[in-house]
Amino acid sequence: MTVSPGRRLEAFVVVAPGLETLAHDEVTRLGMRPARRTHGGIECEVTLAQLWALHLHSRLATRVLVRANRFRADGFDTLRNGIRRVDWAAWLAPGTAVRVDATARRQAAYVSRRVSGALSTTSSAPCARACRRRR
Repeated sequence: MTVSPGRRLEAFVVVAPGLETLAHDEVTRLGMRPARRTHGGIECEVTLAQLWALHLHSRLATRVLVRANRFRADGFDTLRNGIRRVDWAAWLAPGTAVRVDATARRQAAYVSRRVSGALSTTSSAPCARACRRRR
């Protein structure tokens, strides 16, 4: 399965703090209608073609992030269930490795291992156990 060309995707255009107004103008000029300016970027909805245009033509964006899914995880069981609901095949080629960055106040290594384990045991996810501990 792939992402359909007409589907609207939630995107966040990342820019250096202070450049949000200029980025808003640039994104609008490229044909997107940004929903909201925030500190460090622009939240907007884009089609796949607009996503490509942002990557190719934006001079201010340092990167463009796309939300694959949204869910609340108040524990590892709900995290695993949320991960399983993502159609990873639409986003990643088979065999693609995924790096997991987990942030926690305490026991960061434990959290990283659990998140990595949740991803790697997801049958629909072409994920690898690649974690980097962040303090």
